Amino acid sequence: MLLAACAEVLWLHGEQARGSLLLAGFREGFRRHRTFQAELDAAVESRPPAPKR
Repeated sequence: MLLAACAEVLWLHGEQARGSLLLAGFREGFRRHRTFQAELDAAVESRPPAPKR
């Protein structure tokens, strides 16, 4: 899912708050769409942990 990838790029660049805010905005905007929420959850949960610097 492209949205999860965008959030991940932000997280990998040290912008955890912006990545989380991006996801939160879409979650709120589509809160009644359960399939979208489930796909977003799966995409975010399946990402590998961020590399340690």
